Amino acid sequence: MHGLPQGDLPFTIIFEQEREKISGVLSFFFGGAAFRSSTIVRDQVLGLHLNTPLANFTLNGNYNSGRISGDWSADDGSKGTWESKKIVQTASIQ
Repeated sequence: MHGLPQGDLPFTIIFEQEREKISGVLSFFFGGAAFRSSTIVRDQVLGLHLNTPLANFTLNGNYNSGRISGDWSADDGSKGTWESKKIVQTASIQ
């Protein structure tokens, strides 16, 4: 995440998709938040909504070649940009 007063903030985001609904978790080194009221707004465009004790966030992003990037804003007036890249991890149970 870019544009925060304290500088860039790395995060991990885990997505789960069921048709047009997106859910998942956004985590930082100090904690995280689940998002549930998120959707694919239109072809390849994502809208995430997170309610946290610090602020309520909206992240909009475009998917392109295994990457999602876009802008974010918070109800306290903060805003900036964000970017992520797709990392697929598989697990096996034996």
